[in-house]
Amino acid sequence: MPNTRTANKRLSRSPARHPFAAPSQLAGRNEYLDEVLNSAETPASAILVVGVLGSGRSRLLETVRAHASVRSVWAAPHPMEQYRPLAGLSLALNVTGDHRLSEYIGALKLSEPTPDETLAVAADLLALLQSGSREETLLLIDDADQFDQHTQLALTYLAGRLTNTGLRMVLAVRPESTFTAFAGIRSVWISRLDRAQCMELAHGIAPNADAQTLSMVCDACGGLPGMITSTLAHLTTDQLEGHAPLALPLYHGPEGLALNAWEPETVRLLQRLSTAPLCSLSAMRQVRDIDRDRFEQLTSQGVLEINGSFVAIRDGALRSSLYWSMTSSQREELHSLAAIEEEGHSRGLVLWHADHGKHSPAARDSLLDEAIDLYQQGLAAAATEFVERALLLNPTPEDMLKKLLAVCDKLSYLSEFGLARRYLDVCRRAARKPQQLAECLRLEVTIASLADETIDVGAIDVYAHRYRKDSPRTSAELLAFASVYLAVAGDLVSARAHIDRAYRILPAEKVAHGSVQGWALRYIDGIDGHGADSTTQDDAEPEIDELPEVVQLVSGRALMIEEHYAAARHTFRSLALEDPSHSRGRAWTIRVLALSAENEIRAGNIPEASRIIHALAEFAPVLTLRTLVLFAWNEAVVRDGPAAESLLAEARTRARQSHQPVPMAQLLAFEGSLALMRGDLDEARLRLARAYEAALEFRPDFMRMEADFVEVLARRGEWDAARRVAARFAERAQEHPSAWSSFAVARAEAIVAPDDQFVARFSHAIAIAKKGDAVYEAGRTRLSFAIALDRFGHGQRANEQRQSAEYAFETLSANGWVNAVRNAIRTIEAPVQNSLLSTLTENELAVLRLMHQGVRNKDIAAALFVSLRTVEVRITQIYRKLEARSRSHLLTLVPELEQTNSF
Repeated sequence: MPNTRTANKRLSRSPARHPFAAPSQLAGRNEYLDEVLNSAETPASAILVVGVLGSGRSRLLETVRAHASVRSVWAAPHPMEQYRPLAGLSLALNVTGDHRLSEYIGALKLSEPTPDETLAVAADLLALLQSGSREETLLLIDDADQFDQHTQLALTYLAGRLTNTGLRMVLAVRPESTFTAFAGIRSVWISRLDRAQCMELAHGIAPNADAQTLSMVCDACGGLPGMITSTLAHLTTDQLEGHAPLALPLYHGPEGLALNAWEPETVRLLQRLSTAPLCSLSAMRQVRDIDRDRFEQLTSQGVLEINGSFVAIRDGALRSSLYWSMTSSQREELHSLAAIEEEGHSRGLVLWHADHGKHSPAARDSLLDEAIDLYQQGLAAAATEFVERALLLNPTPEDMLKKLLAVCDKLSYLSEFGLARRYLDVCRRAARKPQQLAECLRLEVTIASLADETIDVGAIDVYAHRYRKDSPRTSAELLAFASVYLAVAGDLVSARAHIDRAYRILPAEKVAHGSVQGWALRYIDGIDGHGADSTTQDDAEPEIDELPEVVQLVSGRALMIEEHYAAARHTFRSLALEDPSHSRGRAWTIRVLALSAENEIRAGNIPEASRIIHALAEFAPVLTLRTLVLFAWNEAVVRDGPAAESLLAEARTRARQSHQPVPMAQLLAFEGSLALMRGDLDEARLRLARAYEAALEFRPDFMRMEADFVEVLARRGEWDAARRVAARFAERAQEHPSAWSSFAVARAEAIVAPDDQFVARFSHAIAIAKKGDAVYEAGRTRLSFAIALDRFGHGQRANEQRQSAEYAFETLSANGWVNAVRNAIRTIEAPVQNSLLSTLTENELAVLRLMHQGVRNKDIAAALFVSLRTVEVRITQIYRKLEARSRSHLLTLVPELEQTNSF
């Protein structure tokens, strides 16, 4: 008979659960935990937790047990209980502590009950459970599908009839069981962890482990938390810290996937495929002929995947389970067989399989060569196994350092930065000679540059100083690479100091033509103007194609800054667009496409720049400051779309976080230009004034903002300031001439020209822009000319210039500027057809409208971008033409004119 405490508890409502903070072992399982706990809070409920072995079912049940608000008991099968009828049922009910159930189960003498007899037993047990009162109990059964089939049937029967029993049930089973014995019970399916969740879990288990090692473990474990935990437990400290290679496929411990659901013939086929990261399709012909249907079925089900001429097991967890399910002799036998089958099909796989049988160090260099080829084909996981195997064969890798550095070099271009750093760390530990250490550091600089990360300039300085005598060329090249990095980051003082140090170590007469040192100097000179003046003649320099790719990237930057746009275009295209045999990684492609787009923008080739930015968008899910600005430019200038502001807001955040003055100044200049395009002169002045202070440190054609600043100042009526900026701009452009400066200076000087000279100045500016085939600059100049003509009352000529500017922008697909021409708020409108007003010019009508609005003469001058004296002259003309005696008399005429809809 139940005691008072038990009876009262059963009638009371379950207390509310406290919010659960999931431990790292439950990464990605919160939603499942909430659902199962909510079910456990409901009386008479039953739910299945469905997941493969290693998916975290047991861990989930343990957490439910720890947080359930009712008494919880746990049951799990013993391996031998699946052979004894109803043994599992006896175990599950005994743990509830109800002696009546235990006595009933103990009295059963059924040796092999029929289904009807099993259901009869379950019905009797249900009657016992429903008799009397008992404490609410949550029964947690792990691996319920491993009980004997009679127990599974009985549990299924009970699960749907728990009302008034005081029991609640949570059963953990594998997926195949939900379609047989446990069909019909409500279930929650545990999916595999995604990559981020796997890394969170792995880092929680091994917080001090090497990140790339954890990444490789996560890839090998197929998103199964139990397998991740078990696999990490079997790695040595050196392996976890990245100081020792991994034996792949990784040994998973006891958490491998169950293989008994597969047919024996299927298991044998998959075990053959598990012996290597991939297998040649042509070498599998005999297998496919014998098991063609099975092979095709496994492929269609996604168990196998075909990559070009290779086939592989898709799921790393399945491959690991298959491989380690065999004995060592079985594995060696299959490796020997596979080596024979792969002969004539894949040299790398022959080496792979033969090596597993002989453990020959002679195979190490060949394995690395094959790894580079596999990386090139995009088969990174397989290539990494080859590299790890080569390192296992050679615990002291200094003998194969050159090959391993080549692997790192390839990985850096393929954007496999984690792997590149992993093997670069091996190289640095193995390097003994200055040249080797310097090469390691050069690769580190390359990786940091491609990944938009900070490089260790201090380390470069140390190595350059240490090896300047023994290896002057290498030391100078390191300093040159650092100078480019610093220049891109905006630290021109440090960049100049580093390139000067490089030339002190290796003087100009000893610098090879086309070296990174020479190109770095040209790039820095092109920014700050300390070197030779740039020219507009494109010298494509075909030998650039023969340079190392990182040097080509520097050369492309230099050529772009020097206005050799065609040569820069050739370089960037050869690096990213025209050579399909050199597949490169995402980061490399993003970097080259971004530079290519910037080159086309500077060249005024807006349609091509927009096309490249559209291609860039497909490669850049993670936006950098450079790509944000390019996307904003395309959205505003080409598409005239609304998304530009949100992109610029994000770019401003990135620029502030970078603490780099040059990118910030470039962003301000760009925002000022866009504000000018939109007609927001106050915003344009604010942005351009801030950018102007930084622009004076560079060549005027680097920032390209001074002409816009002159235009904004002039349109705001700040004529003295506009003339000062224009004069200084002309002086700086004369010191550092360039094609763009010649166009922009001519426009700026025309804007501030005296009244009797502005027409000739604008005509000259348009002429030199047309001669230089600078369509965009010509369009900007014509638009400024139209504004000046409006100011002096030449409405018809102004409209002609606007039409020409609009046509130029349309030709370039610069829709932002097209709409700026079309949608500008014009104070000058078509003359009205009224007997009195028809005598007024467009400029006089503009003044009259503002007078009617109560605007003072000084503000009218600012609004129309004219002087106060000009406004006073126009008001006098209006008085004369309309025969008005005073300002008040003039304004009394306005309501009458409005009624005629003429004003």
